[in-house]
Amino acid sequence: MRSSRPRALLLLSLLATACGDDVTVASTDQGTGGSSDSTTGAVELTTTSGEESSTSTSSGAADETSSTGDETTGGPDPAQPLDWQTDCLAGSYDLRRIHPDLQCTAIEVPLDWDEPDGETIVVGAVRIPATTQTRVGTFWTLDGGPGGSGLGYPLDEGWREEIRQAGYDIIVTPHRGTFSPYLLCAAVSNTSADCLAQVEEDWGDRLQHFNTVEAARDVGEFIRREQAGEDERVVVYGVSYGTYWAQFYAGEFPTQADAIILDSAVPMNGDLALEEYLVQEQAERLLQECVDDPVCGARVGFESGEAFSAAVVSAIDDGDCGMGDAGLWEESNFRFLFGQLINSDRVRNYVPLLAAMLSRCEPELSATVNTAINGLFGALASKTGPVEQMPIGVPLHSPRRPATDGTPPGFDLLFSGALQSAVIATTMLSEDADPAQAELDAMNHFASLGFGTLMAGIQANWSGLPKVEFDRAFASETPMLVLNATYDLQTVMPWAEIVAEQHGAQLIEFNDGQHGVTLSGTGGKTLQGDPCARALMFEFMDDPGEPVDDSCAQALPAVDVNLERADLVDVSMAAFGTDDPWSLLPAE
Repeated sequence: MRSSRPRALLLLSLLATACGDDVTVASTDQGTGGSSDSTTGAVELTTTSGEESSTSTSSGAADETSSTGDETTGGPDPAQPLDWQTDCLAGSYDLRRIHPDLQCTAIEVPLDWDEPDGETIVVGAVRIPATTQTRVGTFWTLDGGPGGSGLGYPLDEGWREEIRQAGYDIIVTPHRGTFSPYLLCAAVSNTSADCLAQVEEDWGDRLQHFNTVEAARDVGEFIRREQAGEDERVVVYGVSYGTYWAQFYAGEFPTQADAIILDSAVPMNGDLALEEYLVQEQAERLLQECVDDPVCGARVGFESGEAFSAAVVSAIDDGDCGMGDAGLWEESNFRFLFGQLINSDRVRNYVPLLAAMLSRCEPELSATVNTAINGLFGALASKTGPVEQMPIGVPLHSPRRPATDGTPPGFDLLFSGALQSAVIATTMLSEDADPAQAELDAMNHFASLGFGTLMAGIQANWSGLPKVEFDRAFASETPMLVLNATYDLQTVMPWAEIVAEQHGAQLIEFNDGQHGVTLSGTGGKTLQGDPCARALMFEFMDDPGEPVDDSCAQALPAVDVNLERADLVDVSMAAFGTDDPWSLLPAE
């Protein structure tokens, strides 16, 4: 078997107990940068011995039986329990700086679950125990991206403490390729051929095993080894790509969990190349809300959201509209600015007004738009308060690389752009996808988040990776709850509808919410601060077999295109200098 040099950020104190004698710990290569840079004190963990890779049988080898009674790829009986420890070093820094109660573990799993006697890798997990005397269950978190490690979840204090107070241990299982082993490239673009070449230098054709199916089997093995008590619940929770990952988990382990929560959903059969068009449809839907409103519709004078959108693009293309007008719409940044504004609660309410101003193609109104957009992004930045330093890293504005003085790398280092490209190429882009055309068409869309460019780069440079095989047409045997915001452009509402229909799940919509509705600051609470999204989540966890009462979601603030909501006054003042911004649009 080919020798390997997989680099990893790992829980070093766990190696002897969790990884077996075949795992060797070597000093880092000098000058390799990133997670294996010698300035971090991180080590390189490999499954190699000399020139030959270790072929020890993984303690998570595939078997038709498991301690859960699930006919899946679970490991042999009896399961070796997870060894949770508090000495949690990752490289040179202590993961307990995330939270003082944090515990960690690591297990050895097959690189390829279909070859259980072949090469193995070590994957890690962290746990923050419940604050109740008796554990009600375990709450397993799957992060988004793809490429996220999930270690940011515990930093959301409100979300974290409510789950712990409900009697659940929070267990984060970082996706293989993020926390351990860590896929890193130093290329300018993670979608580039240079990035692929760097990762393949370490992994060769074994890179194909960093995909959603293998990661789903890792999660099932972690849950199997946790050995929850007979009366304890197992809840799997994913956000964004984490919902996609969770569905693959449900296909591999149909009866292992008691409940699966999909917050901001991605369909298993969705064509990511088409997302640009869905984003545009949602933008037109928002403009349509203004057209259909008696007051707003009279102010703008368009017969449809589509016509409203087209008028803005044409105004920039055909006129000299002043500030922000670079000549053609496709040469401006407006579509990306509108995409980001629509994707965020509260500030999306101002998009119809901004669009109406731009459609007039008057320099004075264009200057007002420019000033207001800056103010709206300022309101977004201040919504959650300033964050000067992450618990385990350097200030947010610092580069991703570790400092030469040995300061540990920033928290965002644990996001792997190389993994993102690998997962999208192997699992998420269909053979006949045409993201290059989507990228071209999006240049004249009213709103975009740049998905076409991302997907086109991956398709052009990473499409040689083999596609994974998986039956994606199944209906989940585990009860699912789907939560989605109407104008979430990262995971669009039509996707959530597809997911809910496929799995027979209840779908709850949040009109003026945003991506990750159960997380803090995403529109899942009333203006008075009363919980809704999390309350619905807990109600589902208590009795997954019954529909939840979603009346609180219906009572949450809806989009207000006339900007009359009380909570919008401070935003209006900051962006427009008046509590009645529509007064700045002259009557025609």
